[in-house]
Amino acid sequence: MGLSFRLKEMLLRFFSPLKDIQVIITKGNHDGKIEEITRKFENVSVVENFILDKKLFLHGHTKLPEGEFQEVFLGHAHPAYTFKSGGGVAKKAKVFARAGKFLVLPTVNPYIEGFDIREGLKLVPFLKDVSEVEIFLPEGVYVGRVKVY
Repeated sequence: MGLSFRLKEMLLRFFSPLKDIQVIITKGNHDGKIEEITRKFENVSVVENFILDKKLFLHGHTKLPEGEFQEVFLGHAHPAYTFKSGGGVAKKAKVFARAGKFLVLPTVNPYIEGFDIREGLKLVPFLKDVSEVEIFLPEGVYVGRVKVY
């Protein structure tokens, strides 16, 4: 099954103004047949992962590639954390989660909050055994260490 007409139109509108910029997409598990659109743009590449200056960029739904990396940036788990007040009020917020050299990015979709940090990391094959992460709000505010098990 290919991309819907509406999605193709949206992607064409997104990539068209970027024609002078090199774009590299690390394909994720929900990206379907995005190549149906990206092959129309010489400046857009779709890859499993991308390495730049010993920094690895990947979606996060597969195993890590071979090699040594100083840092690894991924999405897939799109972490969120539920803050609870003493009065029982809870507020779920998108967060960045750091586990050693791994930085898990929140979703940029304004309609999706993300996965609770305790469940989301289990979706990443190479982070499923992590017991603690440091979390940061998107504004850069350090929240602290959180146990995920």
